[in-house]
Amino acid sequence: MDAGQIVDHACRLAGMEDDPTREIAWDFLRNRWSLVWNAYLWRTGLKTATFGPDYYREFLTLPSIPELVAEVSTDDTQYLPESDARPNTPRFTVSGPTVMLFPPLPPGASAFVRYKAPAAELAETTLIPLSGGAECLLAFVTADLYEYMRQLAKSQAKMQEAAALLERMKSVEVGQRSSSATLIPHESVRWEEPYA
Repeated sequence: MDAGQIVDHACRLAGMEDDPTREIAWDFLRNRWSLVWNAYLWRTGLKTATFGPDYYREFLTLPSIPELVAEVSTDDTQYLPESDARPNTPRFTVSGPTVMLFPPLPPGASAFVRYKAPAAELAETTLIPLSGGAECLLAFVTADLYEYMRQLAKSQAKMQEAAALLERMKSVEVGQRSSSATLIPHESVRWEEPYA
């Protein structure tokens, strides 16, 4: 379901399909999209930027302004946010798209930055990139429309549904992260060739 379909369906559920109500529903959708996107560190929102050994040592410039920098590391060093770092541990600060490193990267080291991208702007045909996100947003926007129409009992019921859908999205995200396993054979394991 794309953003335009969410707005249309919410207006249909609320029983008000005129253009002014549709514009109000768009405002509700944009606000709720921001709320849902910021509610969790969604896997689909995480991006990785890689910087080679020939890049600057003191700072790294990301392709866009991040909402949050989750991790900065090299092959053998983990940089912590300045607020979490102890006095002599590697740390970083973020200013716009620039990540400042203290101490600078050692010569020849590559760096990896995992960051959360800002919420995408919603257009009429924008698909919601989160699993279950369209249903959650539909419930939120419908609740907001009911509240706008002063149908508070219906609004409260839809708001509870939306909150439950958001919690389910978070639990699915946690479950998917914990169940993604990687098979790394130990060097002592010998793979036998099958006999013919």
